[in-house]
Amino acid sequence: MPDAVESVGSPLTRQLVIERHRLVVELRTGGRLVPWLGPAFRGITALRHRASECRQPRDTWQTTWQYCRGCPHMPDCGYGQAFEPDAAVNKASRDAPRPLVIAPEFPVAPRARAGVRFNLDVTAIGEAAINALPGVLRAIVDAGRFDGLGPDRVRFNVERSEEPPLQTVVGPATLPTRATPLPIVRDVTIALSSPLFLRERGQAGNRRQIARPELVHLLRASMRVARDFLGDAARCPGRSHIDLDEMAAAIQPTKVRLQAFAQDKASHRSQKRFGMEGVTGSWHFATLPACLVPWLQLGGMLHCGGHRIAGGGGWEVSFPAGLATGGMRP
Repeated sequence: MPDAVESVGSPLTRQLVIERHRLVVELRTGGRLVPWLGPAFRGITALRHRASECRQPRDTWQTTWQYCRGCPHMPDCGYGQAFEPDAAVNKASRDAPRPLVIAPEFPVAPRARAGVRFNLDVTAIGEAAINALPGVLRAIVDAGRFDGLGPDRVRFNVERSEEPPLQTVVGPATLPTRATPLPIVRDVTIALSSPLFLRERGQAGNRRQIARPELVHLLRASMRVARDFLGDAARCPGRSHIDLDEMAAAIQPTKVRLQAFAQDKASHRSQKRFGMEGVTGSWHFATLPACLVPWLQLGGMLHCGGHRIAGGGGWEVSFPAGLATGGMRP
């Protein structure tokens, strides 16, 4: 698996550092917005950050260097390391996993008003992305001053939240590798903090949207993104990953509140528009095997599925009684 995101230690003891910074956005002007601003924030931040970091001639950005893949300046480029890292280890993979997630609070009102405030989370995964954070945060500030959001270019100010950055260290010992029915965790809610876009391969081999994701889909997505960043350190021995998968597939929620989500997206780079279809909402479980919880927590932190780099596929796992059996903690 790709190992583009730096981690600490040998393959058997590797640890991954995840750092989340919470910002507060205050709108300065009015105008039209969309409920999920993730792609908009990602797009204007990337443009600003690339403009300050990229050492390739600007007139090649739509031709030779439309994408950063293969750029000789990649090792020293904060933009490349955070937004478009090369898959340096796994030559069969076209790209490395993207280690920067920009996730605005969801939803926002479709009409902006000056003075409205909401949170914006910036999550850096691994050392290279964490080192690039100062430049990324400056780019967000500049994007609010000079670019703006939506067709009316709604301007905004950015300030730090009073909360300190949340840092989580994840290693192989954090992720259970065997399906065990006990111990259990009671009264568990998985609540999406942004739209979720998951797809699966159909019988004809085509990939199709999962219209009503279930627990097993969340677990599979969590395990995929964990392997993207931790590589072999996140692999279960033998058929243990199948056992975990089958365990999750047999568990039904006591309450499901899902709504279809649809929104158009415009790409600054390709100048194309396309539709995004996913879901929002939550699942509640009377009990869950504790062995599933750390995987699900990690998936929510890293974000899963389509548009994860724009904050899609984020969720919170909550259990009022706590997790006495050992969960993932900052």
